[in-house]
Amino acid sequence: MRPSLLTALALVSLLASRPAHGQLEDDLFDPRDNTKGLALGVRGGFVSGLSTTGERNYAGIDLATTWGSGVGLQVGYGYSPRLLFYGSVDHSWVDSDNTQVIGDLTLYHFDFGVRYHLHLRDVRYVPYVSLALGGKQLYTRSFIDTLGVSRPATINGRAIVPGAGMQLFVTEDLAVDGQVAVSIGGFGKIDVDGGGRRMYQSSGGQTVRVLFGASWYPER
Repeated sequence: MRPSLLTALALVSLLASRPAHGQLEDDLFDPRDNTKGLALGVRGGFVSGLSTTGERNYAGIDLATTWGSGVGLQVGYGYSPRLLFYGSVDHSWVDSDNTQVIGDLTLYHFDFGVRYHLHLRDVRYVPYVSLALGGKQLYTRSFIDTLGVSRPATINGRAIVPGAGMQLFVTEDLAVDGQVAVSIGGFGKIDVDGGGRRMYQSSGGQTVRVLFGASWYPER
């Protein structure tokens, strides 16, 4: 290796092993120093494709999407070092091979849940599990209905959302975050051309989100 590369690797190793800025050595082993109080997060990532199939009176109203990407926000409050309540919204852009859809689709996820932090000895690494009640909304500006007419359409649904992830604190109040969330549940209501929400009987609609971002704890 070149000397400059060895020097860079040594610096990275030193930074990874030293306490986060503003922390004392003893504080690294005190879980009360992290994941408590207000938490603000931003993130981006990917969402899996989904397939929803209309049934009974809605046979023929089918939507299928490919993997897409998006951005999101999360606001939470750490009631204790281990227990955090949160709300989040993710906005994703997805494509569809369905001939009934012209243009891109927009997919929203809304989650309200609780997260349990599994503090390790070195609290810079904080794995967690989560469980939320959520909503989903799939929107397209141009959906070709069974009569061949192009209309905007919104399909809404509910979900149970288990998840898991890991935070790595780079300073005492800022952590990088990676997580996976699975939305289990289909779509139950449809609004075509602003005509009001009607029951939409369907099957399918589960999604998987792979998210990466940062969380800030301003009360630290």
